[in-house]
Amino acid sequence: MTRTPESQPSDTSGQAGREPYVHGYRKESFRGRRASTHAGFFLPYLKPGMSLLDCGCGPGAITLDLAEAVSPGQVVGIDNQERQVDTARGHAAERGSSNVRFQVASIYELPFEATSFDAVFIHAVLEHLSEPLKALIEVHRVLRVGGIVGIRHGDWDGMLSTPSRAILKRGMDLYERAWKEGGGDPRFGKHQKRLLREAGFSRIQASASYECADTPEAIRLWTEPFVGRLTKSTFVERVLEEGWADKKTLQEMAAAFQDIWQHPDAFLSMAWCEAVGWKE
Repeated sequence: MTRTPESQPSDTSGQAGREPYVHGYRKESFRGRRASTHAGFFLPYLKPGMSLLDCGCGPGAITLDLAEAVSPGQVVGIDNQERQVDTARGHAAERGSSNVRFQVASIYELPFEATSFDAVFIHAVLEHLSEPLKALIEVHRVLRVGGIVGIRHGDWDGMLSTPSRAILKRGMDLYERAWKEGGGDPRFGKHQKRLLREAGFSRIQASASYECADTPEAIRLWTEPFVGRLTKSTFVERVLEEGWADKKTLQEMAAAFQDIWQHPDAFLSMAWCEAVGWKE
């Protein structure tokens, strides 16, 4: 699969985390995401009339598409940030979606009775959690027998990029270090099948797809969040406080990311791992 990438996955974990710079991303830009591209592996299993929960809905773009897929079935989207839930409600009103609602909630403590849903969708959430298995066990609880879960997360082991520069790699290593110390794992995707099994799911099927960027605008969307964090975010404060790098080095890293926007040979791609499982 080849398409223009979103800037980054989002912090829709339901867990506050240490700081938003560790797993927080530009969720406002995610309004352009669609179920056809980000949940395509899951759509064939959805049927009209199913009840569905979207864990980590962000601004609700994918959720609203899922609601159309299962209409007249009811859909609930949850996010740990009230601002995102408010945004999602606004988007639902704009589209006239009547079978979906949004609320603030934690994936660790879903405010629903056992066996409440026929399907659960999770996108770019578990990779930011310190206890992803705990979250999946909670998802298993709210699924009905015969229900299905679909999950999709990135894996930095599948990242491809050119041009290659030492300063860029150091910047990515620094960002990964902060991500891991915040409790997450940017190389989580490949472990989805195992975690679904450990959470009690069966008949698990796994797949993968790629997001690619080969134009200046697409590459800018991919790298711009890194530039922001390397220059004016709380990420900088922590890096300097921990002594991981000095301010001059951070500025050099930011400049290197900016340089590749206009490089004629620039190409970036990211692997996304997908999996579905059933509750039996």
